[in-house]
Amino acid sequence: MFLKNRSICVFLYFLFLCTLLQGQDNISLTGYGEISGLVGLADFSEPEKDQRFGAALSSTFRLELMPMSGITAVLEGTASFSGGYLNPLGRFEATGLPLDASFVRAGDLPGADFNALFSISQAWAAWSYNSINVSFGFIPISWGSAWLIHPSDRVNPRNLNSLFSDETKGVPSLTVDLALGWNFGASAYICLTDKSSDGLVSLDEVRPDKLPFGLKFMAYPAGWEISAGFVRETISSDVFIGNNWIVADITGNLGPFGITAESSLLLPEKDGDWDPVDALELSIGGTYLVDPINLEIMVEYTHLGAGSKDPDFYDITPFLEGTALFLARDYLFSRFSWSGAEAFTVDLAGIFNLNDGSVLLLPSLEWEPLTDLVFNVGLIFPFGKDSSEFGGTRPLGPGLSWKPWDAGTVICNMKVYY
Repeated sequence: MFLKNRSICVFLYFLFLCTLLQGQDNISLTGYGEISGLVGLADFSEPEKDQRFGAALSSTFRLELMPMSGITAVLEGTASFSGGYLNPLGRFEATGLPLDASFVRAGDLPGADFNALFSISQAWAAWSYNSINVSFGFIPISWGSAWLIHPSDRVNPRNLNSLFSDETKGVPSLTVDLALGWNFGASAYICLTDKSSDGLVSLDEVRPDKLPFGLKFMAYPAGWEISAGFVRETISSDVFIGNNWIVADITGNLGPFGITAESSLLLPEKDGDWDPVDALELSIGGTYLVDPINLEIMVEYTHLGAGSKDPDFYDITPFLEGTALFLARDYLFSRFSWSGAEAFTVDLAGIFNLNDGSVLLLPSLEWEPLTDLVFNVGLIFPFGKDSSEFGGTRPLGPGLSWKPWDAGTVICNMKVYY
């Protein structure tokens, strides 16, 4: 990320480079523009509370170069503005915790954003030869096939952006992919930064014994994809916090049903107690398409071993740090998606907390009048008791509390591709 004055210079240079190279052979220039608006619905239980508003707009450019056979380079950047409740810093400020400029500049707020900036989301080069592909740079790494969360993804933070966006930002890393023949393959990565991405510099951050890495082997029997591997997750390299995981993933079709199962198991430390139920993250789901009415049904169960079954023991700290999105242990995710005439798609999704009974409803309507133009209106409706995750208020300290999911939110979005 760059500060405002520097971001303008970088953005103009990037735009000039894209314009200069457009039309050249073996060069592809694509992108999209996006504008979003947020309005918080009135909370009648707290009439004195201020109304919530947010706004954001962005323009993303993606440049792909193939200068010679087997060589690919990708550069993707985004110029963006975000304010109010669509700004991560604004959302954090809503907690009531004290913030000042030095706190933000120090990088102590993971994912903090100024109002306007230009960021490089991907910048990498790849070399391919026969059955091997090697990539290095700022590469998006996202393992897993589950929908609500990816238990095997130990690189990217879990926050609101990961819940509502399919895009993955690149991290400084080296990746290797191998096609081993006989429907087998292997994939590996090693990252040069920890999961916090806090911008701080540490003399120990690139020590080999602290670098995050992953290795998995894949098999592709008819109609299925199966993988298993090992991942080292480095949450912080300054004061070393790391975990070792065994990960597995399977997707395929069983008759008319699509099946997905993904899991990760936290390995025990040398001198610590270990409970496999507490150490397990698991997602199991299925899809079914009702052909006559073009209705897709998705259902998924998720178990988060680090979560709590008792709302009194919910820990809000990982949520604020961006390392956890949910507080409880067991969830059910369901989605009904209907594609009708006139390029309309209606979605009704819900996240059900099976431990405290609270619900997060996520209905949305999408309209695509043209191939490169998409409008979307979505709603976020939390329901639950005062002590529940989606309906309750969480204590932050003496005299401080925060309601992570307010009374309701309407988000409007327009995206134009070019």
